[in-house]
Amino acid sequence: MRKFLFTVFVLLTTTIIFTQATEQQDMIAVENIQHSVFLEFLGNTSPLPCNITYDCSFRIAKKHKIALGLGISYFNGTFISPQINYLYGKKHHLELGVGTNLGLWTDTWRVLNFMPTRIGYRYQRNNGGFFWKIAFVPHFAIRETEISPIIPSAGVAFGYTFKNKK
Repeated sequence: MRKFLFTVFVLLTTTIIFTQATEQQDMIAVENIQHSVFLEFLGNTSPLPCNITYDCSFRIAKKHKIALGLGISYFNGTFISPQINYLYGKKHHLELGVGTNLGLWTDTWRVLNFMPTRIGYRYQRNNGGFFWKIAFVPHFAIRETEISPIIPSAGVAFGYTFKNKK
């Protein structure tokens, strides 16, 4: 668990540093950061059929973005689903990513599901508005010392991307 959290921390830190370096070279400004909120059905890392996710994407080149997301759902416990995705395209994006699901029971966090890949399509305009995505999201469960076989899954999400203030 510590190695996984350390890896996620390193990925996030590297992404932010890379984005900041690109800012100075390629005019990365407020218009290159997008904030979105969406409902994700079935294709999330949560054991529930739906969760709500906040997503912040950073343009790192003309057609390349990194999106950091954090989903939350509740049913007999709180489930938090952090994820990181790479997006390729202008408004029609190829989405590739990884994520996990953490569940809280009796004051103890446990890793429930690990989503090794997310391969999908995302429609998201640069000037904000309605956005949606669909993805193939295979995952497996980790419980105590057992690891389940890979479970194929797919899902869809609908949400809103906020307009950037200029």
